[in-house]
Amino acid sequence: MTPPLVLAWSCAFIGLLLIFGVEQLVWPKLTLPWRRPWSSFLLTSGVWLVLFALFAWGLGRPIFSTLILLALWLLLVFANNAKFEALKEPFLFQDYDYIVDLFKHPRLFLPFLGIGRALLVVVGVAVAIGLGFGLEPSVTPSSHGLFNLGVMGMFGVFLLVAGHLMRPAISVEPQIDVYNLGLVAFYWAYAIAQFSQKPPLLSPFAHSALSGTPEPRPHVIAVQSESFFDPRLICPSIAKQLGSDFDEVLQQAFVFGEVEVPAWGANTVRSEFAFLTGVLPKSLGVHGFNPYRLISRRPEASLVRRFKEQGYRTVAIHPYPASFYARDRVYPLLGFDEFYDISAFDQATRFGPYVADHALFQFVEQLIQESPQPVFVFVVTMENHGPLHLEPISSHEMQALFTEPQPEQCRDLAIYLRHWRNAGAMAKNLMHLLTENAQRPGKLLWYGDHVPIMDTVYQHYGMPSGHTPFFVFDTKKLDQSFRVDSKQKIFSVQELGHFLL
Repeated sequence: MTPPLVLAWSCAFIGLLLIFGVEQLVWPKLTLPWRRPWSSFLLTSGVWLVLFALFAWGLGRPIFSTLILLALWLLLVFANNAKFEALKEPFLFQDYDYIVDLFKHPRLFLPFLGIGRALLVVVGVAVAIGLGFGLEPSVTPSSHGLFNLGVMGMFGVFLLVAGHLMRPAISVEPQIDVYNLGLVAFYWAYAIAQFSQKPPLLSPFAHSALSGTPEPRPHVIAVQSESFFDPRLICPSIAKQLGSDFDEVLQQAFVFGEVEVPAWGANTVRSEFAFLTGVLPKSLGVHGFNPYRLISRRPEASLVRRFKEQGYRTVAIHPYPASFYARDRVYPLLGFDEFYDISAFDQATRFGPYVADHALFQFVEQLIQESPQPVFVFVVTMENHGPLHLEPISSHEMQALFTEPQPEQCRDLAIYLRHWRNAGAMAKNLMHLLTENAQRPGKLLWYGDHVPIMDTVYQHYGMPSGHTPFFVFDTKKLDQSFRVDSKQKIFSVQELGHFLL
């Protein structure tokens, strides 16, 4: 029988070698371990030894502890690969909220992890537990054994401290940093930056003011449309009538074009934050990956506050649980008087699994018509949120959306087009709502938060630029002389709020 001390150190050493092997499953590929900075090796070894010592002490089974930790490492690799496949970004330390959200909102996250990957992880953990408890007898650590596990843990801490002191600077370009550092050192560096750096929020709205608009002040509606882009830019065979409503609005808008957004496929909060504060998330370092976490404890200057200071009623609408992205805490700090989440839409019409864009229009319509004071309404739509591949569509319906037959791999695009058509109708209805209001003029701004996740479609037609459409409509600027030629410039989403002031 192998002495417990030898078994524990053998498991720790073999496990350490295996996690470097598991890292080779990361996609895109990482630089090989021996080509990384020394700090990367020290941090990885230190984290492994500390975790192994804790698990071995708690479970009394060194082999089982090794298997469980390897299974967790594998889960991390799968999560990273799934996120990169969908969003073109590795899994970050700043994504730790998504681990909880995976269980709170499984429909949003689990399909992107992949049912096959999820089952593989579950089976792997189950096998590890079965082998650990079934084949490895529990060893109650003696005082000598506890001392040795303590030595192992302290040695791991020493390696962590050494690696931390030697760590190189990060670029805050996740794909570059994870490639150079490896997973553990990458997460360590981003965690340290998260908790040690608190950059100031230098919002341009801290000093800007509304233009000298005479009474009555206009109602102002800003819509962040979920996954909204123009699919005609990648697919030329989309039925013309699907985009007719949106095209009609563009004909009436005084400025329209493309906007650069700091998100791809998800991470709505980055585009939302940039629009409301006028601050580019990238300027916040690692805090830019989830900027609402940075501002969830203190009031901040924002576009919303500028309207509030001018006597506007400020309203946010998002038909999803208020706690998602901590909006229930952040929105009041940004200056919103009211926030209507999914609880306000219990009886609302759905189109697909989420609240329909038309139901949102009806809600805004009632709000505008009943408000005696000018209103600033910020709407974050939900209808077009994925995963698209979970929605059914018949072959007949699919082909009716195109002018020529499409391969099965474009099924997600067909599903997307149904929602895209509805988004265009919502934009047109909002335009007419403001035009027909006799009491006040009105402004309407519309932009997409990011392009949708449609990997198989992009494989067939090519990748979109990542830019999304935007327009600004103003009932006082219907004359063509007011139109701005924006085709020569790509705006950034943090610039859009100034069109409303």
